[in-house]
Amino acid sequence: MRFGKRSWRLDTFLLFLFTTILIFPLWRLNYLNNWSSIESTFIADARMLRENWPHHLWQPLWYCGTRANYVYPPGLSSGVAMLSLALHASFAHAYHILIALFYATGIVAVYLWARTGTGLRSAGWLAAIGVAFLSPCFLFFPDVRLDSPDLVPWRLHVLMTYGEGPHISSLSLLPLVWLTAWRRFLGGGLGWLFLSAGAAAAVVTINFYGATALAISFSLLLWSCWLEKRDWRIFRDGFAICALAYSLTAWWLVPSFLQITTRNLRLVSPPGNSWSFPVFCGMVLTYLAATLALCRFRRVAGYSLFVWSGLAFLSAYTLGYRWFGFQIAGNSARLLPELDVFAILCGVAILQALWESNRRTLRILACGVLLLCASPSWSYVRDPYREFARDSRWRDRVEYKTANWLQQHFPNRRVFVTGTIRFWNNAWFNVPQVDGGSMQGILNPLISIPSWRIHAGSDPEHALYWLQALGVDILVVPGATSQEPYKDIVHPEVYTGWSLLRDDGEGNRYYNIPRRAPGIVRIVDRARMGAVPAIPADNEKTQIRAYADAVETLPPGGDDRERSGYHWNGSDQWEVEAEVQPGESLLLQENYDAGWKAFVDGQAQTIRRDALGFMLIELLPGKHSIRLVFETPAEIMIGRLFTLTTVMALGALAWARRRMLFLSRLS
Repeated sequence: MRFGKRSWRLDTFLLFLFTTILIFPLWRLNYLNNWSSIESTFIADARMLRENWPHHLWQPLWYCGTRANYVYPPGLSSGVAMLSLALHASFAHAYHILIALFYATGIVAVYLWARTGTGLRSAGWLAAIGVAFLSPCFLFFPDVRLDSPDLVPWRLHVLMTYGEGPHISSLSLLPLVWLTAWRRFLGGGLGWLFLSAGAAAAVVTINFYGATALAISFSLLLWSCWLEKRDWRIFRDGFAICALAYSLTAWWLVPSFLQITTRNLRLVSPPGNSWSFPVFCGMVLTYLAATLALCRFRRVAGYSLFVWSGLAFLSAYTLGYRWFGFQIAGNSARLLPELDVFAILCGVAILQALWESNRRTLRILACGVLLLCASPSWSYVRDPYREFARDSRWRDRVEYKTANWLQQHFPNRRVFVTGTIRFWNNAWFNVPQVDGGSMQGILNPLISIPSWRIHAGSDPEHALYWLQALGVDILVVPGATSQEPYKDIVHPEVYTGWSLLRDDGEGNRYYNIPRRAPGIVRIVDRARMGAVPAIPADNEKTQIRAYADAVETLPPGGDDRERSGYHWNGSDQWEVEAEVQPGESLLLQENYDAGWKAFVDGQAQTIRRDALGFMLIELLPGKHSIRLVFETPAEIMIGRLFTLTTVMALGALAWARRRMLFLSRLS
């Protein structure tokens, strides 16, 4: 990468230092005074990963159990876990260090990309400074502008206010994909192809919205470079980059992950509609035809075509939804940080064209436009640290105190908590809950139903059936005076007649769920469980009542509190003791997955899925020791082997090339 006079090294260092100072409190931050942020998801996920390393394939704390790799792409949480270990830092501090590192890297990456694409050092600096201080999306999204106080750049605001650590970290690496692919497409060596594939794999491994932006922008980059060079080998290299990138993500990006994530997307984003996809296809065909025709009449620089194409497509994706309801998949507003980057790159291109005209009037106009664009940033520059408010009294927060009390007094009991208490419930302790931190990771689709029934419902009987069916022992209800901000339970008075376990005096009431025994393992009547009808996704009160009755009714052998017990060994294995009588079965109120294997007295035993999606084991009469192990699914084993083979092949190729260069120098 030759920029002349080695100035790129100095500029890279200065920009990284400048950004480090700009976000300096973030490097030292432990807990942010913004408990509504979902950064708790990634902190809790990293804690579970580190505490159960190296075998952490099951997440027993969220959604009545789910595969750990379904929760979220593993890049950021793995990085937080390793960083906390290396620095002996808390998981919260490690998380903030890592996102600060990515954020600073992202500003440098924009500089390198803009300077490489334009060949101008000034363009690189303008682009980097623009991304650090400006958000053009404020012009078209008034609600977004009002959401960010003093016009703090949107990418920084969502990073700190909404916990968009994975998304913004992924975006930070995206220009490196463009840079390395660009160098390869325009005649660079094979090393650029490998670097591009590695950067693309990192983007996808950190966040799926970053992966969406990658899919859009990489396709546009490929087409733009081909139109400039008309070399069909560019498509070959583009395919090779995609294939290598997938190979490097195959260790976690398995088919079932894509299936689960696609299914659960409806829980976290607006649904698509019937007309958007045909319109999108029409847009793509029109774009291909128009750009192909344009390049027949005049030469178009690949870089310019790329940045303007990126701005056009992202504008259609975001503004199209806002103005016309254009929606294919995902939440279009989540790509506003990417829209900002392309808008700034295009703005720099306009200023560059005005300046290179060598006409005094146009150069004055360029300076005026630059000052006008920079003016909104003054309110941010006056106090750039406003987004990093520290909470040094985090142990006094309801989120910590609730989780701490539950861990101390009712360890391993499944609870139903809401709002920010739900967010942070597992950031410090292993308190199992019905909900969790990332709805994309729900394994059993029926688990999402009780949240609506309990949050907004006014039927305590219906809520009770669900809580009993899910193996919940404690319901925590924040009232009007609670410190918890969301108050998700709309009618807290519905539960006032229930058995009160605790009133913390701060507006939070803990209710004891009436069950014949606590915990998630119990002996049940085999015939009664078998007679439970299938539970639908709506109007399910009759069926869930039948299920709850089957679970709570004493089995033929009578009270089973002294006849069953269990404990977890890490996250992927648990031991169960049960003494069953004729006509009884063993119910495990944990989601069924084909990865679970049961060994009864050392012998493999079949696990059945019951009407709710939990695990049911048929046992012969007598006392048994049952060991349940979540074994590595075949698709993950194949994916790991695929990634390992790819890494070894790339390593061998790199070693061979280095050896050839060494021998050529000797000769």
